[in-house]
Amino acid sequence: ASGQGDNVLVVARASGAVDQDPTNRVTYTANAAFTSGTQIGSGNYVVYKGSGTSVNLTDLSVGTAYHFAVYEYNDNCIVHNMSELTGNITTCDNAPSGQPTNFTSSAIAATTATIGWTRAASGQGDNVLVVARASSAVDQDPSNGSSYTANAAFTSGDEIGSGNYVVYKGSGTTVNITGLTPSTSYYFALYEYKDNCVVYNANELTGNLNTSAGIATWDGSSSTDWNTAANWSINAVPSSINDVI
Repeated sequence: ASGQGDNVLVVARASGAVDQDPTNRVTYTANAAFTSGTQIGSGNYVVYKGSGTSVNLTDLSVGTAYHFAVYEYNDNCIVHNMSELTGNITTCDNAPSGQPTNFTSSAIAATTATIGWTRAASGQGDNVLVVARASSAVDQDPSNGSSYTANAAFTSGDEIGSGNYVVYKGSGTTVNITGLTPSTSYYFALYEYKDNCVVYNANELTGNLNTSAGIATWDGSSSTDWNTAANWSINAVPSSINDVI
C-alpha cells in the first residue's frame, strides 16, 4: 500500500491499552517473549520490529487481555507514524483442576430420570458439561475450543463422536433427562470447563443408571394386534418385565 514505511514496530501491553508511543530517532530492541523487549514508558514492551506481517508471542499469562499498537516507521532517522493500528486479544484459561463429585440418580422411570452431582470444591470451572450414552460408557471427551448445544431430551443435544449426547451444560447440580428407553442402561460423563476458550478438564466424573421397564398400557391406536408396538404406550410389545394395563 502507499505510504508504507521500511518496517513495522509492534508494542504490547497487558490488561490495558498501550499508553505511550515510541520516540523518533530511538532504536528499540524487540523480543517476542513478552516483557523481554525494550520497555517504552511503563508496561509497554516491544515484541516485534521488521518487514513481516505476523509475530508469535510467548511468555503470556493465562486468561489475560493483551493490547497492541503497530507503527510503520522509516529506518532513516527512525521516524514513526503515530497514527498506529491497535488491537487486542485475550489468552485462554487453563482447564479447571477440579471436577464434580458424588454422582447421584433419582426419580428413575421408564423414559425419564434425574441425575445430580456436587460441584468441585476447589479448581472449579465456570460450568459443567454432561454427556450421556445408552448401553455403554461414554467413549469420547469434548474437544477444547468447541461449544456444544445441550438438550435434556436424550439424542436432541449435540452428539460427540458416535452415540455420546450432550444433555446438560450450566452451573447447576442436577438435570432431569427425558426421551429415554425403558429397561436400558445409561452412562454419563461430567466435565468442569472454563468459558474462556472453552477448555475442559478431561478427568471426568462418571456414573450410570438403569431405566425401569414401565407399565404397558393398551390403546389399540394402530390395530387390534397384540404384537403391534404402536398399540402400546411404551411403543413396544410388552414382555415379562412389564406391567400390562
